Amino acid sequence: MFQLKCASQRYDWGKIGQQSIVYALQVASKHPDTFHADLPYAELWMGTHPSGPSFLWDRPDIALEAYIQENPACLGNPCLHYFGRKLPFLFKVLSVAKALSIQAHPDKVSLTIVANRQMSYCSLCFKMSNLCNFRLAYDDGVFCLTSWRRAIVN
Repeated sequence: MFQLKCASQRYDWGKIGQQSIVYALQVASKHPDTFHADLPYAELWMGTHPSGPSFLWDRPDIALEAYIQENPACLGNPCLHYFGRKLPFLFKVLSVAKALSIQAHPDKVSLTIVANRQMSYCSLCFKMSNLCNFRLAYDDGVFCLTSWRRAIVN
């Protein structure tokens, strides 16, 4: 195991500066980049996503993806068997201050054409409300595609 230099995403919906766990994690890690207490910090990304790749802490010139390519055994045999020399997930820490829009992920067939497909998983570290103001699937006037209705009801 080794320490990573991770990317931060400063989306408008993130908490501001010291209110943000993302900001706190970056500052506490003595991250060499500059962080501003008056800006929103929404997401901390740990992974190989091209929009915010992680780098090795003690070798900041080496991206995590390059390290995995050169050292595929670091993923373990099951991961290598199913996903090859790719990290199959993007780990995110979110710090949410405003309501978020729904993120609809495609079905398996559509997902095969996405260049950087990765699994999603969510675990809450703090109290948070979600799926606010949704109508029940069986309410009259609710328009749902058949597959969406099945997903909601089941």
